[in-house]
Amino acid sequence: MRRILNLFIIGLILWVATKLFPGNVMIDSSKTLVIVTLAIFIVGTIIALLGFLLILLGIVTLNPATILLTVIVGIVVMMFSDAIALNFLAERIPGFMMRGTLTPYLLGLAFSIFSDLLSRFSRSM
Repeated sequence: MRRILNLFIIGLILWVATKLFPGNVMIDSSKTLVIVTLAIFIVGTIIALLGFLLILLGIVTLNPATILLTVIVGIVVMMFSDAIALNFLAERIPGFMMRGTLTPYLLGLAFSIFSDLLSRFSRSM
């Protein structure tokens, strides 16, 4: 259920971004919005899994310095995964364009914030 809500939030954030920043985020149709949302969700899930495996690998070593370093690297990878995915997909999906250097990072930050709020809300229920 949480994953479905997360997927909905990604689509909603993208739609709102096209309305608030029409020069920076452009999506031609609702079909393109669905494709981009699914693609970001899939790529983000894969990258988050790789970040989790990296953190798990660091914890298994049981060396405090290695644990700290791999946790930091894993968090950074997961933090920028949405921005990397957005840049990657903007070049490859017709009908989806992004302009500006900060745009994918700000959208990735919005994805992270609302995803975190969703997970906190779902735990309290």
